[in-house]
Amino acid sequence: MTYCTNRTIVKSEDRNRVAISLRCRSWTCPDCADTRKAGLIAQAIGGSPTIFLTLTLKRSVAETPEQAARILARAWRLLRLRIMRHRKWRRLPFIVVFEPHESGWPHMHLLLRCSFIDWRWLKENWLDICQSSHVYIRYAKNKQQSAAYCCKYVGKGSEKFGSCKRYWMSQDYDLRPKADHLNKRKHKGSWDFIERRFTLYIGDLTDRGWSVEYHSTHKATIRPPPC
Repeated sequence: MTYCTNRTIVKSEDRNRVAISLRCRSWTCPDCADTRKAGLIAQAIGGSPTIFLTLTLKRSVAETPEQAARILARAWRLLRLRIMRHRKWRRLPFIVVFEPHESGWPHMHLLLRCSFIDWRWLKENWLDICQSSHVYIRYAKNKQQSAAYCCKYVGKGSEKFGSCKRYWMSQDYDLRPKADHLNKRKHKGSWDFIERRFTLYIGDLTDRGWSVEYHSTHKATIRPPPC
């Protein structure tokens, strides 16, 4: 993470320049963690979830938190297949996020887009799959409640346990419009790497009479002084 915000990428557009602070996007980086968390919350809300599910593993089932995370991930895959088979669903859109207990051991928060699933049935099947019976499920009555749950469940961020992912989702979960073509068009052209912090690069140009239009704290268009 030593390069985070210490380099800038710059592209010339006519006489103007577009400058973007290069960021590492690491969850452990103080400059990027809040952005990653906000992006995860946006993805969670973007799936319009209706069910909020928490699954916990009994401590005696695993020897380490990392092993517990692997068991939880595998157990969720099996439970999802059982749910779809039981309810005769072809799909079950979801996003899952690992969060540590105060003890450091993981549990999973899951956001699902489906109708309600019987708690007793879930508990019986979770016990059968991984010898654990702690299952919590709640239904969101409206979009406002759904958004509030997303912020609560996901807003704490996520934790990485060994090689397990911090979070993952089904391909059909996020319902937000795709903007890949817009992103590609925005980034056409060649970019140059500048070994300077964004603020210092901008400062040098403004000292020479350039004007700056900030699009965010990490992106700006810089225009040269009038001829």
